[in-house]
Amino acid sequence: MAFHEGDLYVSDMNRIVVLRDIENHLDTPPRPEPVGAELPYRPGDHSWKFIAFGPDNRLYVPIGAPCNICDVGHEFGRIISMAPDGTDRRDVAFGIRNSVGLTWRPGTDTLWFTDNGRDNMGDDVPADELNRLDRVGQSFGYPYCHQAMCRTRNSAGSTHAANSRRPPCCWARMSRRWGCGFMKAASFQPPITQHHDCRTWIMEPQPACGVIR
Repeated sequence: MAFHEGDLYVSDMNRIVVLRDIENHLDTPPRPEPVGAELPYRPGDHSWKFIAFGPDNRLYVPIGAPCNICDVGHEFGRIISMAPDGTDRRDVAFGIRNSVGLTWRPGTDTLWFTDNGRDNMGDDVPADELNRLDRVGQSFGYPYCHQAMCRTRNSAGSTHAANSRRPPCCWARMSRRWGCGFMKAASFQPPITQHHDCRTWIMEPQPACGVIR
């Protein structure tokens, strides 16, 4: 979901709808209006859409890969943006397996986003990523490359692997950060004690993951 100028945007697997002036109609919500119809969808994994509005007044939508690891071309594994009414869709970034959080750094308006790494390469690799977009159209490696260094068997000679962006920050594999955001340093009061359980369905128990400061 995303809230923008009084309207509530809600995403489904293959569309986005908006409820206009929602705060003044909580008891009798308005009829949802489609604004992002016919989003790319294929039965499989990573179809949830963690949407957010950027400082450019555009709605950003991740299109996850419908698989653990597969060649999805440019239809999936990317982030797109659109005008608030769903028009003027643009590609923002490629090579992204499953982003579940978008945010922009205050003062620079730089897009940062999470990406959950692939399965079945062991308990330690590849890590989950926090990525920064430095230019529109940048590739972040999936499915040929992970962390810009951990390459899959079919990546030989791939320009995707050679040119993918190295993440500024990596977390323990399968720690699965749901969302991200910037906070002012003054907002933190010591000690910081937030932790997450990193146990997953295909891993041995892992140590708790701390907050990135």
